[in-house]
Amino acid sequence: MFHNRFLNNITLVLTVMLLYSACGLKQPVASQQQQFGNVLVMSTPPGAEIFIDRQPTGKTTPDTLQNLPAGELVLRTFIDGYSAVQDSQLVTIGAGATVIAEFDLVEITDPAVLIVSSTPDAADILIDGKFSGKFTPDTLIVPAGERRVRLEKSSFSPYQFAPLQLVKNDTAELTVSLSVQSAVLVESFANNSCLPCTTSARLLLNFEQQIPPENAVIIEYFTNWPNFSDALFLHDPMGNMSRIQYYQIGTIPAMYMSGQGTNPLNFSQMLDRFNSEFEQLNRDISISLARQTGDSLRVQAAVGVTGPVPTGDLRLFIAVKETEISFTRPPGANGLSRFYHVFRGFMTPNDGLPLSVEEGGFKVNLSKAISGEWDLRKIAIIGFVQNMDTGEILQATEL
Repeated sequence: MFHNRFLNNITLVLTVMLLYSACGLKQPVASQQQQFGNVLVMSTPPGAEIFIDRQPTGKTTPDTLQNLPAGELVLRTFIDGYSAVQDSQLVTIGAGATVIAEFDLVEITDPAVLIVSSTPDAADILIDGKFSGKFTPDTLIVPAGERRVRLEKSSFSPYQFAPLQLVKNDTAELTVSLSVQSAVLVESFANNSCLPCTTSARLLLNFEQQIPPENAVIIEYFTNWPNFSDALFLHDPMGNMSRIQYYQIGTIPAMYMSGQGTNPLNFSQMLDRFNSEFEQLNRDISISLARQTGDSLRVQAAVGVTGPVPTGDLRLFIAVKETEISFTRPPGANGLSRFYHVFRGFMTPNDGLPLSVEEGGFKVNLSKAISGEWDLRKIAIIGFVQNMDTGEILQATEL
């Protein structure tokens, strides 16, 4: 393992960054200006609500969505009492260009009414496997016949109602209390020139394949040693350093699960620690995330509490990660050219957002500038609540 001689020397970190820049060296990750384009959304009939994937834009057809990041995105349109001929469209946004997306919607001629609610609210309502454009609580007009209703909400287990047989002009009511989907936060620490990190990276991939994906949230931070010019550290040195310092990381590779240290080079210990931490998770706390991408990354985070309010210095962290980053050649001495679950910065302050959690919850809206180095198709948002007095991670989620 490699030892950090600079752990508490932030001045040195910043000096290295300045020298790195002054020498004209460039990060191995290609840095470029993020490109934006527009899409004109039309429908027959007009007046349909426009969604980017499952996020409402607040606009109705015909209208132009402006300053969208170049690349692919999913568009949907909805009108009460109508069904879309095509559930969604995958649109490619070109830099500086305006593309057109057209939707056809057909009136439902044998309508039935569904009233759907949940605790907590704001769950996505899916009908027959397709997002309906509605969130609980709401009333939907659907075709008569057998309908399958499913609710989905981040940080909660999906709920599938029993199949319904609806007759034309019938009204049916559905309600449910959703169960918190608990997840262990796995925090890994590495560097692109740390030789043992090749083993820990392989074991982490094996670990990820062994556990249910909904039961773990993984993120990897990067240190400034042994390679002080590691581009994944330099992308957000202060964010990386904040977690390094909190856990007092002195050797790498290192790993923490729900705030408790484990050996990243021992696979059986990793599994044992995961199983132990999963059983101890606080299932009275939930974190719900809603994301919207435009000319910046915007997230609404809601922390809910359904039981006794935990004591201590509780803080909410919302982080951005890139699920995979590949280099054309290894950027460091350990030979790795592909990295997973890479930390790209916090949306909250680096030391978290203090929570004054009363029973009922806490909400916050956050935004972060989009980096030209990101592949937006691989960007994920993670949230976790940590007791800074004990280190315990009470809950984690990923969107």
